[in-house]
Amino acid sequence: MVKGANVMKGYLYREDATAAAFDEGWLKTGDIGYVDEEGFLFVLDRRSDLIISGGENIYPAEIEAVLLTHPHVKEAGVTGMYDDRWGEVPAAFLVTDVKIPENELYALCGSHLAKYKWPAAFHFVDELPRNASNKLQRHRLRSKGFSNDSN
Repeated sequence: MVKGANVMKGYLYREDATAAAFDEGWLKTGDIGYVDEEGFLFVLDRRSDLIISGGENIYPAEIEAVLLTHPHVKEAGVTGMYDDRWGEVPAAFLVTDVKIPENELYALCGSHLAKYKWPAAFHFVDELPRNASNKLQRHRLRSKGFSNDSN
């Protein structure tokens, strides 16, 4: 939550959205993060993007950062998809300059991530959905309706 002269006063003509976004003058940003022992703030991800898989919290940005270390991955977007067993599992959407074998991507994930954070599926796409300010629109990835076995 943030508060100050630089924070918006509300949404134009949307009193209901403004009321939901503020708590006693504090803007609920929806960000998840922490302050370290030296007082530095680290933002991990958005609360709405958090994937909960079998009770474990998974931050899509962490998986994306690992996938982007691959030399042929140009863009990466990770979102949660429904899973019968775990409730939700990560799915990765990748823009690449060549098709990358999945075993290569799993090896990369295995060297940097706990196994429960590995994407259950990799989808190779031409582009990731972004808004006018170039922000990834994860909700559009989720709405693509990919199932657990589609690649």
